[in-house]
Amino acid sequence: MRLIGHNWDKFVALSAIGFVAVMCAAILTIYNNPYEQAINPVYQKQETAGSLVDQAVGEAVEKYLKVLNAEWLDKDCTLSHCSASSKTIPGVPDERSVFTKQERANLVGRDSERACFAPIIGFAIYSVAAQNQNPGRGAWAWAGISGAGTSGAADSTVSAIVYGTIIERNLVGEAVRSVRIPQRMTLIKAAASGDQGPYVVMEDERLRASEENLPTSSFDPLVFRKFVDYPNDATRTDACVG
Repeated sequence: MRLIGHNWDKFVALSAIGFVAVMCAAILTIYNNPYEQAINPVYQKQETAGSLVDQAVGEAVEKYLKVLNAEWLDKDCTLSHCSASSKTIPGVPDERSVFTKQERANLVGRDSERACFAPIIGFAIYSVAAQNQNPGRGAWAWAGISGAGTSGAADSTVSAIVYGTIIERNLVGEAVRSVRIPQRMTLIKAAASGDQGPYVVMEDERLRASEENLPTSSFDPLVFRKFVDYPNDATRTDACVG
């Protein structure tokens, strides 16, 4: 009986040790994965639709963002009436809505107490891709740091994830920091345009980098533009300084 009891105690002790070891391994597996991702993040694959298309998309994005900047300072441009929304950009089809999603959100936020930041002062496009198989949908482009691949032949619909840069300001209008905001823009070729554009923006929505596996650090953009002609004294709004 003593032998049986001794063996049983030994078995229980070994089982407990084994259980603890298994639990520790499980915990390490659970917590190590986010740690590993933080050290070696994996982003969405960078693609290009070709240099000519990428640059044409960049030109369209620049025109569009400058319209949004003008709206930010134009108090006569409201959700109920805006004679110079992005829909007025040459080549935008009549069936497009007056505002894109982000454009509408900008106008809502412009007059709020939290509107203490400058309009977009520049942008960087990380990736552009065309979706030939499904021309009714936008092909997605995204920002990432992995090597660039090349999408298929350019189609009439492309999509770009664009990082717009703004300057956040405090309540007295002083610049605090620059912030990059990822946005997904869907573009189409304007009517009667060639294979390389020009393109126009059909939709635009803000993204969360963490949800889309997008980088928060620097990357090598396909297109980079800075609006050097934008005056510093125009970046403050009444809501911000008053």
